[in-house]
Amino acid sequence: MKISKTVTWVAGAAAAVVLAGGAAAGATLAAQSSPAPAPVPTQTVTAAPATAPPPQVVINNNPAPVAPVYVPTPVYVPAPATTDPWATVSAYYADIESGDYTDAWNMGSQAFMDQNGDDYAAFAAGFADTGAQTLTEVSESGDTVYVNLAAVNTALGVTQYFTGSFTVDGGLITSGSMTQTG
Repeated sequence: MKISKTVTWVAGAAAAVVLAGGAAAGATLAAQSSPAPAPVPTQTVTAAPATAPPPQVVINNNPAPVAPVYVPTPVYVPAPATTDPWATVSAYYADIESGDYTDAWNMGSQAFMDQNGDDYAAFAAGFADTGAQTLTEVSESGDTVYVNLAAVNTALGVTQYFTGSFTVDGGLITSGSMTQTG
């Protein structure tokens, strides 16, 4: 910002002064008969420009503490065993059809294993030639399910038919029997 002040004297002549608002426009001053004062040099005063202080930047490297969040560790809970007789027997035959004899074997209780010779190698070998199967539920009564089975014998290239029943307790086959019908 620049502030200037100028003072000028005119000697030996009339000077016109214009007043603000035009009230005395054209008024003149008479020339003075006395000697004119010596001219005063013009004086200019310049103020330093005003500067705004630089903006303040605040960096907070210490944020307010945050309460810790506790996440409980998950606890493994095994899936409940299938207790429905039809679902259990269906899973048993699905394991046999897919060649997963270990899972099929594990679906039988010790009593069921004893009933079938308690010999895993013989159990797996007995189903080695079994191909596609269709298991149909005939009826269910309590823990016992009655089924019909159509199974392809891959060694003979024929479909064989069976009917039978299985008893299930706590998701394990406790007893079962199948009779070939065709």
